[in-house]
Amino acid sequence: MSDFDIFKSSIVRIFKKKEEKNFVIGTGFFISQQHFLTCAHVIKEALDLDFSDLRQVKQVPQESITFDFPFYQLNEPLTAKVIFWNPCSSEKITDAQWGEDVACLEIQENLPLQIQPIKLESSDNIDGHNLKIYGFPEQAGKKGMSAEGILKGRIAEGWIELQPTEKRAITGGFSGAPIWRIWDVDKSKCVGMTVASSRKEEDELAFGISNEVLINDCLKFVELYSLLKTETQDLKSIIKETYLKVRPQFWSDSNPKEIYEIVPILNYLHNMPQTNQGEIPLDKFVVNLVANLGLNNPISLKLKEWGKNNINNFETLVDKEIEINQAQPNKKQGYIVLVIHPSIGNKRKYIISGLVITKNLVSNLSNQKQEIVLEEKLGLEIENEEELLNIEKVEKTLENIVEDLIIKSKDYILSLEEKPNLVCFLPRKLLTESINNFKVTYPNDDDEEEDDNEEKITLGIYLSVIVRSYQRLAKKYKNQDKLAQWKAKWSTLSNNCSGCCSNVFTLDDGLDYDNYEQIYATLIGNEIKGLMLTKNPSNSLLKFINNELIPACIWVRNNYNDPNLKEELKEVLKCSISELPTKMTEKHREAINKFPKSPEKHLGHHLSLLLDDPNLLPTKINYS
Repeated sequence: MSDFDIFKSSIVRIFKKKEEKNFVIGTGFFISQQHFLTCAHVIKEALDLDFSDLRQVKQVPQESITFDFPFYQLNEPLTAKVIFWNPCSSEKITDAQWGEDVACLEIQENLPLQIQPIKLESSDNIDGHNLKIYGFPEQAGKKGMSAEGILKGRIAEGWIELQPTEKRAITGGFSGAPIWRIWDVDKSKCVGMTVASSRKEEDELAFGISNEVLINDCLKFVELYSLLKTETQDLKSIIKETYLKVRPQFWSDSNPKEIYEIVPILNYLHNMPQTNQGEIPLDKFVVNLVANLGLNNPISLKLKEWGKNNINNFETLVDKEIEINQAQPNKKQGYIVLVIHPSIGNKRKYIISGLVITKNLVSNLSNQKQEIVLEEKLGLEIENEEELLNIEKVEKTLENIVEDLIIKSKDYILSLEEKPNLVCFLPRKLLTESINNFKVTYPNDDDEEEDDNEEKITLGIYLSVIVRSYQRLAKKYKNQDKLAQWKAKWSTLSNNCSGCCSNVFTLDDGLDYDNYEQIYATLIGNEIKGLMLTKNPSNSLLKFINNELIPACIWVRNNYNDPNLKEELKEVLKCSISELPTKMTEKHREAINKFPKSPEKHLGHHLSLLLDDPNLLPTKINYS
């Protein structure tokens, strides 16, 4: 038996939609235990896709196709879905400006081990050799037939020119068939895939895509795709977050639900005309993923091998990304955390929880850890359901809890290189209230006993106070999709605000705070990273901030008016996102120092900062 006869067992026969199983539309060939190659235009015909609109061309087909292995003894119909998609930009493939007309499909069923995949190898010295292919042109119907010819040689862009014999043209139906170079009676080798045919006067011409193009364009993708698809559940969030970070802005409507959808989308972007200043999204994704996972992570070791084989200067790019991630010093930062949330089943009761969290300030996602040092819970009753919870009602209780937390964790706090931030998860109705004016006793490193008459300090001028929505502790914000989106937005904000936030935060010009529809219509398409508000945010605006996972917002309370307010706000934001809490503290302190008897005259007295860092979430508090 010749090599050609053995290889024929890997031939795939592709049918026109499921309801027309007897109509063969094209050919493909088996390249791994779960994947086969064919032409993108074969899938287009099989699924009746409309390529007149380029926006439709770019979409990776979601519908399954039906196929079989006609030379295998149990040639039962099987199904497969497209995972690699690189169609051409033109119906006339030879005139296309971009695209290779290649598709790779993943087989949905388990296959018998007897079917042997075709191995794609680089092949030199093909000029003048005989060729043989097997496909399913219209005249042969479901049975198919072979065709022969001569390999004329390589042409531009990695294609091969084929010269069919006078007896049998290579026409439609052969598309997607493997091309065998015959160099002996029984010896042959696959050198590419049949893609197109053309007739010029009396000459019948045909074209194939060489193995080199298929290897570089498709096989490296299949290898990466297979590697990521087998990874464990706990890596999903990091993989999705990395995708959202590197995804080009114009692709904002694409939000894959599963890991295995990410690589096809990025790969398609790889093959589109460059719109992102020469960066290749798939390569950027792998570089960022290795940097985020850490070099010793098991998947990183596999990705490193893939990267070294497929990305120029891969190790240098990874080192650079790690350096960017670790731009912040590796130091301990403490957080005093306060959470107020409604009690389950009792709308008149709020639970107040307090704790201290330590966190290592390393951006590498795999190294972020939290340690709960202290936790206390108190119940706070309000008089009736209709009565609004307000800051006056809870101020004294909250002050006592914060002070108690500070005193009990004094040794830890004094060991910090920086003062801890006060992070307050609050109900929406309290988010706009100022808690910067809480007065508490703060520890010093004096060993003498505490003086009961010791003067208390104002929190806002001693600690950086950050407010957050307690709703972000809900389960829905912790699922893989929500958390990945949230982390990606935070990462984008952090990267863009590395030096100055004033050009990243969006000003509220012309925004009707009470009109959710207008808020949504105005802000939704702008990829909002942070909001800069000239008055207290309304319930509708806070709802939008939560729903759209906007990670940062700075606002001025309603009772402060100044003609230069916008410029003053921009001046406050002339710092990085990590420096912003400290900048806020400086402004609060400035208000007291300049106007000790009437600090309300100064902007600093009126500032509030919402900063929802998804990497800082208390693990032992879940209001739901």
